[in-house]
Amino acid sequence: MVEVDVVMLAYTGTREIYEMNRKAIQSLREGDPELVFNVFLLESNIEFPDMGWEYDAETQVIYPKEKFNFNHFNNIGKELGKADWIVFSNNDVVFEAGWCTALLAANKVNPALRSLCPVDPQSKHTPEGTFSQDAQFEIGHLVRVTFTGWCFMVQRTVFEETGPFDKRFDYYFADDDFTMQLRKADILNAAVPKSQVHHLAHMTSKETGLSISEKFKSDQATFKSKWGSQRSIAWKNRLAEKILRPLGLKRLIKELYRHN
Repeated sequence: MVEVDVVMLAYTGTREIYEMNRKAIQSLREGDPELVFNVFLLESNIEFPDMGWEYDAETQVIYPKEKFNFNHFNNIGKELGKADWIVFSNNDVVFEAGWCTALLAANKVNPALRSLCPVDPQSKHTPEGTFSQDAQFEIGHLVRVTFTGWCFMVQRTVFEETGPFDKRFDYYFADDDFTMQLRKADILNAAVPKSQVHHLAHMTSKETGLSISEKFKSDQATFKSKWGSQRSIAWKNRLAEKILRPLGLKRLIKELYRHN
């Protein structure tokens, strides 16, 4: 039986957030009951054990000692399991039937697809017609379209080439940065339209009153310092995809994306 590790982050301060977490985990398992999901829920609220709420027996709740940092917590989570595939997911999601088997099927068709993303057909970023109805997958690294930072699945071996998530991005630009790490390592990502996961969008931050914009400018500056301006990134992407990758020049791709 196929095992998949799942890393999910949460700050559970209200029953509504707890129920959202529970529904995410329940729909995840029920969506693909023939798979074994090792769920690691990294909980930032150290008072959660005293609230009297529990998840299913197979879900492991972890309490990191450090202050919340999105990428750092994902790094902690990916080291907790040993499965070949790891799903990194927000807690504000609902998984549809067959979501994970569709991702695995895309990899079976094209083993070069080592990073895979579901699609939310209700998202404003993927309106009707974004993906061909006949396409099993669409290769790309476009954030919020072909790469969905709120839920994605990668082979564990990917991190041997990309290195860990950059913990300088503790909220914003975490997904942008990871797609650049994938590009630099010449690892293909694809969106899989038959894999559907609905993103409720910032429900945790809304419930807790967390400002989702106060770090935007500083994280944007960090991203620019690391990878360059949007114009230079676009130029590098075109060069890598149109010339270097077709010629198999992986070493030159790595040099092209050399960063600070």
